[in-house]
Amino acid sequence: MTDPALPVIAVDELRVGHYVLLDLGWMDHPFARNNFRIESTRQIETIRALGLTRVRIDPARSDPESDPEPPSAQPGADTPDAATAGRGADPRRAALAAQRRALQQCERRYHDGARRYKALVEDVERAPEAAGAQARALVGELVGDIGGHAESAIRLLGDIQGDRGAQHAMNVTVLALLLGRALGFEAPALQALGQAALLHDIGKLRLPEVVRHKDDAFTPAQLKAYQSHPDEGAALVRAMGLD
Repeated sequence: MTDPALPVIAVDELRVGHYVLLDLGWMDHPFARNNFRIESTRQIETIRALGLTRVRIDPARSDPESDPEPPSAQPGADTPDAATAGRGADPRRAALAAQRRALQQCERRYHDGARRYKALVEDVERAPEAAGAQARALVGELVGDIGGHAESAIRLLGDIQGDRGAQHAMNVTVLALLLGRALGFEAPALQALGQAALLHDIGKLRLPEVVRHKDDAFTPAQLKAYQSHPDEGAALVRAMGLD
């Protein structure tokens, strides 16, 4: 619940660095959470597009910039375009439509990533260096994408059906990149983190199918075989040229 004792300010007074608490239902806005620190003027524009005029802030968790950048329309921003605004469209409806578009874009990227992961898995034993190049390229694209669609990426996790191994690899990679970004990692560190996340289970390819997924019914021999997959994965990653 939002603390009613926290101050309320006009949306026009919002600055990058304010920690806001939105008094809206989770599905009534495009953000991953109701409470968050504003990281860009685009987020302020999105809040304004929701039709809000005042929002609650937490001063103890805020560090607002004194001179914010002027709002600017950007391609793909989660705000209604000028033509739509001129027709008097409902701002909240426009923001939710932008949210749906972002989700669709993330879903396409997710499916493409899963497909490419399956392809590199098929190549890794036969052509490990080529598979390494594929992994490097895929993660590089995800690093570039994740900043602009973090909220949509979070909502997508677990909702996509498909190959179990590819889905798990993509979920872990997206979560790792989101965490790394939140911790302030620069692009090279995000690249290394993403590659490790994407390939963390790659060693299971060298295991018999029956022991690739941990089961409480494993015999001691099966459990030992399963526990060998990190070492097998490290060997494969070295062969891929990614160690």
